[in-house]
Amino acid sequence: MTTAEIRKEITQLQTENAKIEQKLNVLHNDRQTTQEKIRNIDRDISLKERRNNEIKKSVFELTIELNKQISEQKRKERAEIVADRLKQQPTFDDVVQKELNAILCELREMNFNLGKEITFDELWNKYKEIAEEQGITRASVVRQESIKNYTNLLTNLIEKELDGGTIDLIEKRNLKQPIQNFLANPFIKNELQL
Repeated sequence: MTTAEIRKEITQLQTENAKIEQKLNVLHNDRQTTQEKIRNIDRDISLKERRNNEIKKSVFELTIELNKQISEQKRKERAEIVADRLKQQPTFDDVVQKELNAILCELREMNFNLGKEITFDELWNKYKEIAEEQGITRASVVRQESIKNYTNLLTNLIEKELDGGTIDLIEKRNLKQPIQNFLANPFIKNELQL
């Protein structure tokens, strides 16, 4: 190879080298820009994933709170319905009055001439004294407990009906049980002289 050919070859190689270096610089710049874009995208992905997790957590917590509020609202509405239904039912005193009257009627029908005769008004007035007692006596405590038992039994039947159940005659008759237990209590029997 001659000097001129070698020079020509060197020039060609240097030109090609300059073009390759220029391409390499562009590629290095592109790679650096791409890596920066990837870092930015990774950062954005991380931020979005974190925010998405925060949103999911908030939705979960708010759903629990909403369910609690809905449940509480339903409980309150049900309690109001039960309270309204309780107001429509005979009170403890109403049933006591009827039961005392029934006892006296049964005794009259049997024509027993034993012991002192007592009228309904006398019996009812004695009961009202127990009911209106301001202090705490054994009889008033027994009455309050009996009222609680009657109300609980009545409430259970109302709730059963609200839940779609049916109330049979025996269950209705059993509503008298707290009143009968009350009247059979020794303290009450003594106070009313039954």
